[in-house]
Amino acid sequence: MHGSWQQLKQDPKKPTNTEVRQYLEHLQWLKSWATELPSVAHIPVVKRSQYVHEARALDAADMKVLKYDKRYALMVMLFQSHRDCLSIAGTNVSLKWIPEKWRKLVTGQRSGTVTEVSRKYFELCVLTETMQELQSGDLFVANSDHFSDYRTQLVDWDLYQDQVEKYGAMLGLQTEPKAFSAALKKSLAATAARVDAGLPENEHVDLVGTELILRKHAKDAKPEALEKIDKILTTRLPEKNILDILVESDGWLDLHKQFGPLSGFDSKVDDPRKRFITTLFCYGCRLACGTS
Repeated sequence: MHGSWQQLKQDPKKPTNTEVRQYLEHLQWLKSWATELPSVAHIPVVKRSQYVHEARALDAADMKVLKYDKRYALMVMLFQSHRDCLSIAGTNVSLKWIPEKWRKLVTGQRSGTVTEVSRKYFELCVLTETMQELQSGDLFVANSDHFSDYRTQLVDWDLYQDQVEKYGAMLGLQTEPKAFSAALKKSLAATAARVDAGLPENEHVDLVGTELILRKHAKDAKPEALEKIDKILTTRLPEKNILDILVESDGWLDLHKQFGPLSGFDSKVDDPRKRFITTLFCYGCRLACGTS
């Protein structure tokens, strides 16, 4: 059972072409099994999440001592956690708003009739597009000022009236509203004219049809003294072991008390300080769980 259970919970290894391909094949294998197992849609999402975290935390020996029903319930939950597709067949859901860069990730295809979407990528797409629409002002939340009003973060009017003249003089800005607007329009018009005049010779911008393409700016050369300064710092700074730093930091802040297993099995963790520092080191060095 040990080998099969560990295979089920296989973690991604180093992101080489071979390892990525093998891990994707592993995910496809898990999804193929998930389609053959009973549905868990009737179980509350919070409970499902708890079961999945618990299954990931338990090893084969822990699973073996569980009751039959609990053991297979955890296994089914872990399998079903990889089945992250939502069926939209027979619904009136429109996906025309999804940008082209998201379409392949969300639907798994670039064109044609869509019958299901990846729940994870669909949620990410919705949240990302909502954030961008809110930032641009194309989308707003009705009565949102009841929860948070940006005006409370501004200076009050008495302070504004008392300091606006000094502030304008310091920055060279007009403080009278009409004069400020006129000066700003004049500055923007001058900037636009300057950019337009330099466009034909601008090697970092291309106009393709009606689309403006911006290219990366050439990397600036490193200052000659940079390498010399780097060598001086290297010779003068004492060597520090990263594990010693982590141990000292945890000793000062008791960081391990702020973290714990998602499964809730705190009592089963031997030496939580050591486990926290080891986990922090492995994640910081981007080591997979199996490697560490």
